[in-house]
Amino acid sequence: MTDINTTLQFVSLDATHDDLNRVIAAIKYRREELARKAKHALDVGQKVKFSSRNTTYQGVIKSIKLKKAIVDCGISKFDVPLSMLEAA
Repeated sequence: MTDINTTLQFVSLDATHDDLNRVIAAIKYRREELARKAKHALDVGQKVKFSSRNTTYQGVIKSIKLKKAIVDCGISKFDVPLSMLEAA
């Protein structure tokens, strides 16, 4: 955790524009990697849960797209990023 704190201090105080672009690219790559892993762990028909605006929703996956899934929560359907979903 100290590495992340050192990195955050560097970013907030000493980073150049190019340094910031490299950090942003690394974050985007990691998010895409997590979404790919989540996609392989989920299946249509699986019960999942996710949180949004201090509310936890539970539902069933109706379809899976590249980066998001359609989740039917009974009263409504949501287009949820795969990285936000976890098995219920």
